[in-house]
Amino acid sequence: MRQRIVPEPIVLSDEQFADLNEKYPPSGAKGSNHTAKERAEHIARLFLEALYPGCTFIQCAPGADLAIRDPYINVDDQMDFEVKGTSGKTVNISNIVASSEKSGNLMEKDGVPILRITGIFERVPGIAVLVHGEDFVLEHEYRKRAKPL
Repeated sequence: MRQRIVPEPIVLSDEQFADLNEKYPPSGAKGSNHTAKERAEHIARLFLEALYPGCTFIQCAPGADLAIRDPYINVDDQMDFEVKGTSGKTVNISNIVASSEKSGNLMEKDGVPILRITGIFERVPGIAVLVHGEDFVLEHEYRKRAKPL
């Protein structure tokens, strides 16, 4: 039986939460997809800054959403991350989609983890760090997008 992945709470200060709402305000109950992505990435940045004090955000590999360099681990190495946000409070792996072939390859071949941010509009969002082959696998789908004439 699969183990249920429970996100760890990210406790935001009053200032962080106010800043988040000012920069990426929720519109309606869930906000737009664009706002949700930016909000999730902002929360992920706060999480990484707390986890790796002194880290710097750098240009990420094509297909990744964020990358850091932590001078206390190895000044030459960078850590890339895929960020996936949801307004829901559960991780819900089946709703996660690799946004591009490059993104999928980074997760499958290079072990780039997903930072799954839950409750992105909540006062206390959550985070789960998901690793391909340990927490999920990617199913390859054929997709084409319709375009009006």
